[in-house]
Amino acid sequence: MMLRRLLIVGLVALAAVSALLVRNAVRDPMDARRRALEQNLARIKVEENAAGAARTPSLDAIETAITSRETLWTALVPSETPSARPDLDKILAGVVATRHGIGPRVRILTPLNPAGDLYGVGDLIHGVAITSITDEAVVFSLTQDGQTYTKTLARE
Repeated sequence: MMLRRLLIVGLVALAAVSALLVRNAVRDPMDARRRALEQNLARIKVEENAAGAARTPSLDAIETAITSRETLWTALVPSETPSARPDLDKILAGVVATRHGIGPRVRILTPLNPAGDLYGVGDLIHGVAITSITDEAVVFSLTQDGQTYTKTLARE
């Protein structure tokens, strides 16, 4: 008896869901919104500008205006002039190599980090690489345009 009631309830639920699916398939729920949108779009009037011409700009005029601006292109296209020799003294200003270190690493003080950190060969400080560390000095190098520039800082 209980099984029969569950079967009837299940069939009634299945019939209700099926009826809703058929109703949604026949009657589109977005149809009213679509009609309202089409009516609103039909009410909009297209206005022309004062000259009566369309507002389509001439592509040739735009291209001429853009290419004639030299200051625009100097910012976007790098110059062909060779770059000047980097000033490693200025780049490494305030950098101090100390005698403190652990193994192959040495404590280097920078203006941003006065307490210093441990650096090893290959590490970068302000974009300049450490190439060698000795008991007396630390050698920094910077490669630019195929040339390598070096700076030796004595350990203090």
